[in-house]
Amino acid sequence: MNIMITAVGDANVGAQIYSALQNLPDYEISITNIVPLTTGNPDNFILAPLASSKIYINFILETCIDRKIEMLIPGSEAELAVISKHRRLFKEKGITLLMNTEQVLDTCLDKEKTVEFLKKNNFNYPRTVKIHLEKRVELILDSIEKEIMPPYVLKPNVGAGGSKDIYIIQSREEALHILNYIKLTSHGQFIAQEYVGSYNEEYTIGVMSNQQAKAYSAFVLKRNLTSTLSVRNIVKNQCFKRIKDDNLIISTGISQGHVGDYPKLKKFAFNVANAIGSIGPLNIQCRIHNEDIYIFEINPRFSGTTSIRALCGHNDPEIMISELTSKDFTSKQIPYTHGLAIRSLKNQFIPEKGNRNE
Repeated sequence: MNIMITAVGDANVGAQIYSALQNLPDYEISITNIVPLTTGNPDNFILAPLASSKIYINFILETCIDRKIEMLIPGSEAELAVISKHRRLFKEKGITLLMNTEQVLDTCLDKEKTVEFLKKNNFNYPRTVKIHLEKRVELILDSIEKEIMPPYVLKPNVGAGGSKDIYIIQSREEALHILNYIKLTSHGQFIAQEYVGSYNEEYTIGVMSNQQAKAYSAFVLKRNLTSTLSVRNIVKNQCFKRIKDDNLIISTGISQGHVGDYPKLKKFAFNVANAIGSIGPLNIQCRIHNEDIYIFEINPRFSGTTSIRALCGHNDPEIMISELTSKDFTSKQIPYTHGLAIRSLKNQFIPEKGNRNE
């Protein structure tokens, strides 16, 4: 099968998908990125425009046609959102899109809509307040403090992949400072969200659903947030009345930790995926607090742990491709090996062609 994966660069989701599929014999893979820095095969690399560019869709579509691509796998949330709006164009050319439904993307790529879904379906979630940046900072803060006590986080309503632009707030003084900074530097909407639970009880759960919107396989990793690779923000805890940890931590998109069975979390993930009508990959970020599971994010895509899952025997992209292409595919829980998943940086050097200094 001739496949193209977008946004293959650094340690992002596209690179994780590529890592899971690149050594399998059944696929010829082309990869794209917006900068010429990728850990993939440079011979199959395509420099692509930004997803926000007016030429993006035509570029991706024409590249797929030129390369006789049969399946396109978007590797970033920005590209997921844009490609989703133009599904018909790819379908007309016989190109299969390996991505979730337009409705699921619309709900999960917007944190306000995610909270509305969780509330409607009786799932636990952190208390959340929409921020109106056009208002005076003092008024914004008053509206937050009516609903949420510190600690809480400020984060973009859309985006924030890898937990970027997320701030931990523990006092009014901190909030005033950060909100003024956000007003000066940000253009999108922000939300305030209650900081819930301990970082020692944080999990990432991948759950896959078939074309009938029925969840059938889940993979659970309990995060270990002691490595700088996995920690975006860490501050000394000053709110011991609510949180007992010495530190407050926000994780990055680079997950590592214990891979296990966790049947309660698997069943929970199935319920969430079925309730939202997921078709394809879904990734749930959550913490257990007072024995309840609190969801703080649902990513409607493959996970940043995709390559780790493949190493454990749960190769999400390969499984989903098989479901779409094999008549013999059976939707069932995929067994995987339990143990400790550790991430690290990897060096790669690509020499210039015909330029060797003797």
